[in-house]
Amino acid sequence: MRHRKENLCSFIDFGKLMKSFKYAGSGFVEAINLRKSQNLRIHCASSLCTISFAFALNLSRFEVVLIILLCSLVISAELMNTAVEILCDYACSGKFDERIRRIKDISAASVLVLAICSLLIAFIIFIPALLR
Repeated sequence: MRHRKENLCSFIDFGKLMKSFKYAGSGFVEAINLRKSQNLRIHCASSLCTISFAFALNLSRFEVVLIILLCSLVISAELMNTAVEILCDYACSGKFDERIRRIKDISAASVLVLAICSLLIAFIIFIPALLR
């Protein structure tokens, strides 16, 4: 049996890949523009400030990477929370449902836990840097 040597590019459909990036970008813009996505806008703005501050303080490469990673995790969690909220609103057709309320609250709590942990880590990184 003969095996053909294939390069990586032959396995990638760049047209589909570009479409998937376009859809993801559209989803991000749509999430930012939602009336109820105030928290997402706050997370994006605070992330930009925090990352800029990390560079301004000339933090170590590891600390900057950690800050960027934590910011992206919080924003990703908020995007998932927004998607869960939209899906729940659709599922209950706008009517109050105690089960839906619990799902939405738990989803929001996951973002809160991640945001608080990220804030604590940021304090651990920034406070010594400010005291230098």
